[in-house]
Amino acid sequence: MINRLTRVLLLLGLFAGCMVHAQAVQKTEFARGMSLETTTANAVYRLSIPVSVYKSTRADLADLRVYNANNQAVPHAIIRQTPQQTRISSTLPHYLFESSSPQTDNLRLTLNQTADTTQLNIQTSPLPATSAPKFLLIDASNTSAPLTELLFEWGDAQEFMVRVTLDSSDDLLSWRPVTAGVLARLQQQGFLLEQNRLRFAATSAKYYRLRLDSSEQTAQALPVITHVSTVQFTESSVGDSVRVQPGLLATTERDGMTTFVYDQQARLPVRSIRVQLAERNTFMNATLTASDLPDGPYQPWFNGSLYDLTYDNERLQSPDISLPDVRSRYWQLGSQTTTQAPQLEFMVVPDTLVFIAQGEGPFSLAFGHASAPDVSVASHEVLAVLPSGVSLDTLPLAISGEISDLAGDAALQAPKDPQYLQYALWTLLLAAVGVLAWMALSLLKRLPEQS
Repeated sequence: MINRLTRVLLLLGLFAGCMVHAQAVQKTEFARGMSLETTTANAVYRLSIPVSVYKSTRADLADLRVYNANNQAVPHAIIRQTPQQTRISSTLPHYLFESSSPQTDNLRLTLNQTADTTQLNIQTSPLPATSAPKFLLIDASNTSAPLTELLFEWGDAQEFMVRVTLDSSDDLLSWRPVTAGVLARLQQQGFLLEQNRLRFAATSAKYYRLRLDSSEQTAQALPVITHVSTVQFTESSVGDSVRVQPGLLATTERDGMTTFVYDQQARLPVRSIRVQLAERNTFMNATLTASDLPDGPYQPWFNGSLYDLTYDNERLQSPDISLPDVRSRYWQLGSQTTTQAPQLEFMVVPDTLVFIAQGEGPFSLAFGHASAPDVSVASHEVLAVLPSGVSLDTLPLAISGEISDLAGDAALQAPKDPQYLQYALWTLLLAAVGVLAWMALSLLKRLPEQS
């Protein structure tokens, strides 16, 4: 009985080995490959996955492998660059002045200093109702993270459009330019059009100064701003971004609605979309939807106004459409007021591939396979081997080379015929397990008789 049990166990191990061998995918079986240049001697590298790689991989990115010089797969992890959702919305104290310098507008500064902190209090007299403010001082000294956006509110103001400049300072004496833009409140085709945000690169400063552009100092005034706020992200997980322009796939018209269909040729991680209208001085209501298939179903992501207008030689364009992290290949833009296709520009934030440089280089990336299993490891397992103080952002970059064909497009096609060998191996494996269980029960029944 023991000999028979041993033979069954050996058979079971043989079948299990056959199963592992049957499911392993060799480098030459992938659709395409790409060389990876590692310029320094390090144990772990990161790669921002090129847009061209997405065009030949599955949506789950399970068909990615990193190989060493001996064509052995090395451990790797995929870190998806998902946006950080934790946000802090803050109201910022602000002060309007009629002149370009606050010292002439009855400004009083009080410095309160303790052993641990220094606080600057700002006091000023309110502006008269007939004033024409040209200067706004914003106190951001109590914010804990860099600012990337300011949102202004002005109540039920008259129509206006002004070009402004935003500066920053830590002492109210030395000022650094941050950005320039346009604030506007206009009526267009019965719709209210407001541009009340300034977006800029992350900036850390205690104070901000909003002023009229130098060319408008004598001609206009700032609106009477009643509220200033900002939205801060507690931390950023957004990597390097690239701009991608999809091709126009089709144009359809139905029930007065013109729909433009765009094809990215891949499920790219899209974070925002810039819509460039075909003609100047265009205003339209539009819907933006996305799908993995050209015929849908499509999921809505935007419904609002798009515009490209010129007022007094100033160009006013609709802001980019912000998205959470949409990974769809096909996009539709629909409108009832235009028949000329706008140009879409996607801001894509690629995922990061982290791999351990196991074995000898050079290393290479293989990708594109219809049925390759996911062999990636959890990102925390790879990052756990990093020395103290080393983070994902500080890992050395692997530089991607040119793409070359391996098995070609045939590897991207799902097999049409059933995989009889794999089914047979699974059947034999299950049968072996059943025989093993039967023999174990038989052995247990005989033990009392022998004793």
